[in-house]
Amino acid sequence: MSEHIVVIGGGISGLTAAWHMQRAGRRVTLLESEATVGGVTRTIAQQGFLLEQGPFNVLVRDPAFEELLTELAGSIEVVTAGKAAKLRYIYRGGRLLAVPTNPLAMLTTPLISFPAKLRVLLEPFMARRPHTPEPTLADFVNRHVGREMTDHVFGAVISGIFGGDVYQLSLPACFPTIAEIDQKHRSLLLYGLSRPFAKRTAPKKSRRKWKGMVSITGGLGALTSAIGKHLGDGLQVNSRVTGWQSTGQMIEVNYESAGRQLVLAADRLIFATAHHTTAQLLENSANPAARTIAAELQKIVSVPLVVLNLGFRSSNLGHPLHGFGYLVPPSERDYPLMGVLWADSIFPQHAPPGHRLLRVFIGGSRHPQLTQQTDQELVELALNTLRNLLQIKGQPVIANSVRYPHAIPQYHLGHPERVRRIEALLPRLPRVHLVGNYLHGVSLNDCIREAKKTTQVILNINH
Repeated sequence: MSEHIVVIGGGISGLTAAWHMQRAGRRVTLLESEATVGGVTRTIAQQGFLLEQGPFNVLVRDPAFEELLTELAGSIEVVTAGKAAKLRYIYRGGRLLAVPTNPLAMLTTPLISFPAKLRVLLEPFMARRPHTPEPTLADFVNRHVGREMTDHVFGAVISGIFGGDVYQLSLPACFPTIAEIDQKHRSLLLYGLSRPFAKRTAPKKSRRKWKGMVSITGGLGALTSAIGKHLGDGLQVNSRVTGWQSTGQMIEVNYESAGRQLVLAADRLIFATAHHTTAQLLENSANPAARTIAAELQKIVSVPLVVLNLGFRSSNLGHPLHGFGYLVPPSERDYPLMGVLWADSIFPQHAPPGHRLLRVFIGGSRHPQLTQQTDQELVELALNTLRNLLQIKGQPVIANSVRYPHAIPQYHLGHPERVRRIEALLPRLPRVHLVGNYLHGVSLNDCIREAKKTTQVILNINH
């Protein structure tokens, strides 16, 4: 009989792992505690709007992601973003200022002062290598282009990705490739200028099928739903795992479903739950290594986040909303929003004709306390903040909110060493594997890549 793989957690990591194991001919059971799969990658269709509950768009930058989209080609349709997505703004002093996209725009932008612009131009002469093997993101940017760029530009970008603080996040953990370049090359500008010559001798990379920002017809939730459908009877929703234990050459997984207490026997067990949930499932194990891993996972900080989808009649918005939207830098300490995306400007199908859709982000490391407010209070906060800026009249025709108390793991200083300790302990947990956004990257690309790597490890063990 084929090896039985049990996956706990139906987010993108668990779905990808289950997908690859099933395609390799393994018997797979995926246990998901919620009524639907997807985790944060879910989409609600309501009143003609597509309301993303988590990620809104993605750059297909990893071959594993491109491979997954290709394999699902008969079940999903990839759509590319409109040209307006290239136009992005940063909120500064009550205004929306365009992010520079070329050297001339950098020289003329009001985002940063003239001395800060001069500091950017002098990067080849003033940049320094790091003084530590694990610099923060802020230290990296400060050394290369100055603190003003950190506080007014780069900090906003990082808030949009991690929801976190550039002065605490680890460069090697968040961007390992950039960290390696930073260690080897003093000037990023000179390194960039040398790249065209290096490419002439480097082996050619395969042409990517999808360039730029993409989504899926029906929203990114259509991707996770498609994988769930392919799993067939191997997918069990409304199934909450309560415990597990090794029994010789097998693993017993205890779970609740429809009011019943059930047990599954697995040859291998993949934890694809959030880090705090994984820690809870490991901490009561009889295996000391499992308890130690649980203790390490409990030290990982995550930030809370509320996502508001606000739909309006086009006539009630005076701002053209042409572009991607805007992010808020750390220097705007009292501004209550993390950022706002103009959803239908990027993907027009996300709003019905005659309507516009805003995606508002609240919380993160800067204002975690705001996520404790009620939905109505947060909608009012967003409207009061945006009314003059975007020339909003009246109330939204639809207001959808979703809360994530543990939205994004924060890769603070020490994270790479913590991951090394966890992975060094895993061999002491025979037949158990961990995947998730708390290890090697928080993006969809990262989760899909690492889940595929895990399945390859399992498959190679048996050959």
